[in-house]
Amino acid sequence: MKSIKVLSAVLLLSGLLILGQARGALSAGVVQPLASAVRTQSTTVQAGWEKRWEETLAAAKKEGEVEIYLNAPTDTRIALADAFSKKFGLKLNVMMGSGGDLEVKLISEYRSGIHQVDLFMPGATSTTNAKKLGILSPIEPLFILPEVREPKVWINGKLPFFDRDGMIVAFLSLKNPNVIYNADLVKDGEITSYLDLLKSQWKGKTVMYDPTRSGAAQAGSANLALEWGSNEKAYEYIVSLIKQQDTIVTRDMRLQVEWVARGKYPVALWPQVPATNQFLKAGAHLAAAPLKEKGRVTPGNGGLTIPMKPPHPHAATIFLNWFLSREGQTLAVKVMAAPSSRTDVSTEGIAPMFIPQPGEQNFVQDEETTLARAPFIEGLKKVFSQLNK
Repeated sequence: MKSIKVLSAVLLLSGLLILGQARGALSAGVVQPLASAVRTQSTTVQAGWEKRWEETLAAAKKEGEVEIYLNAPTDTRIALADAFSKKFGLKLNVMMGSGGDLEVKLISEYRSGIHQVDLFMPGATSTTNAKKLGILSPIEPLFILPEVREPKVWINGKLPFFDRDGMIVAFLSLKNPNVIYNADLVKDGEITSYLDLLKSQWKGKTVMYDPTRSGAAQAGSANLALEWGSNEKAYEYIVSLIKQQDTIVTRDMRLQVEWVARGKYPVALWPQVPATNQFLKAGAHLAAAPLKEKGRVTPGNGGLTIPMKPPHPHAATIFLNWFLSREGQTLAVKVMAAPSSRTDVSTEGIAPMFIPQPGEQNFVQDEETTLARAPFIEGLKKVFSQLNK
């Protein structure tokens, strides 16, 4: 059987793998939830959160820094670090990587007893996998700022949790295109369905992100199985792309989009949002194919969690509240170029392909739908193992 063509770039994590030595157990002074006593006067409530905020900030300044793992365009690191440092005088250390790579890194560290990251921000699927292993903490008790705790400012009038247990914040809400193409090489309307990619004209012209890895391809292929009402049909489609159409499979999310932008492969199946944004910002002439199959509304790379033993719990709380405030989300939208889950943050400057539109038929991702993919993913990995023989 023909071998699958897998092109994976080595992520430059060596040398960056350890941001510092393990920093010991969670401080006994970790911020606790607000007292549950009923307050009848707004001034008392205000004084309560302000006092807690000031105490947390003072403790954070003693810690001095925050460590985050982040899946985002590369310029996000500098923008967030500069803004956070200027506002609070705290250092923000950022490890960049794909969701799948950061997921493997965090899980490996916790299994080894290493606790060096304060906030884990790889994407929705990767945070769900980390949660299953019991290494995440509830986040809502750490909300201090009234504008963060107010449900009305968030989509659907409720706090933006991806899961029922309040451990994963979905701070982005975006449409993730299933197919993008080089608009200089592909005409509008040439691709209107997944099945179009099986036509002879696209043989050797498509690059697919590896669907066995956490991310857009895994979600997109699982949703395709739902759309067609059969896991087997989705498996057969992917096998046909690889064996019949000579579709390239890569684990390098940036390279996948770069190849499309440069015209080496004019079509990308299930690209990752951060990489697509990076090349759109650079002026690449990319477009999203309007498929007749359902689209996907997802947090994308906008998933945020706090591991059980953050080395800087107070500084992590300050970053969490600032990042989820209108100010923080306005900056996040600007540098990540994707819509916020806050309804009071503008979508100006965001590519239309990432903005959900009223009346569209989309699969909406949450923890429940993510976990339901497990049987499909297990079968998909078996299919890929057979292709590699």
